[in-house]
Amino acid sequence: MLRPGQPVLLLNISGRAALVESGARLRPGAHTELQLSGAGMRLGIKGRLDRCHVAALAPLRYRGVLFFEQRLDLDDDHGVDRE
Repeated sequence: MLRPGQPVLLLNISGRAALVESGARLRPGAHTELQLSGAGMRLGIKGRLDRCHVAALAPLRYRGVLFFEQRLDLDDDHGVDRE
């Protein structure tokens, strides 16, 4: 989920960025927070949307890249399931 409450599908994540997909337009340059949750925990990752394109027309889907403000250590146990 991107704040303030925009549901997104997480397609890919690295220590510096995430590729997300949404039914709502993603605005490049917007500062937001990616909220990941699961297993009784929540992780908020602040960042800036860098680019967005239409990924599908029916139904309309957008893909965008979120660059994180701080590097995410994926080797640490943040509760992020990487399988």
